Amino acid sequence: MQVFRPPEDEKTSRFLVYTRPIPEKPEQDRDLSAYDLGGKVEECSSKEGSEMNQCLTSREKAREFIYNHWRSKTKGYIAVDFPCADCGPIVHIFIEPNEYGKWRVATRLEDGRFGLFQRDDAFDVKYKRANEIELRRESTNRVLTFVGKDGKEVRSF
Repeated sequence: MQVFRPPEDEKTSRFLVYTRPIPEKPEQDRDLSAYDLGGKVEECSSKEGSEMNQCLTSREKAREFIYNHWRSKTKGYIAVDFPCADCGPIVHIFIEPNEYGKWRVATRLEDGRFGLFQRDDAFDVKYKRANEIELRRESTNRVLTFVGKDGKEVRSF
């Protein structure tokens, strides 16, 4: 805190207070006690051997968590790390009904440099054969695709 006093008036003081904004939370105003929690899943690019196998298995279980919650229309939350050299992105995935009762997959991207960003909602979840980029990123032949309201893929995992 800094105090400024005008030279001509010693009785008047002005205070300049710096505050840091309260960091936003990934869950926003959701009550996570109403959600099944899938935990946090690491990205696997730096792993080798049995550590890599365990990591890939945990990512496949995360896909199953998302898909099973989607099919059963059960609220679920899981955080998934993705590879990035300098940003450490985490995608926070919420399987839930929207304000109109329509089930969706809401995602928020947490970027280590710039904070949290809301991403487009998905209104369908399917398995698909991984393309070349997904195969390199996920080291699996089968990934989940998240489909937007226009019927097009909005992301995959």
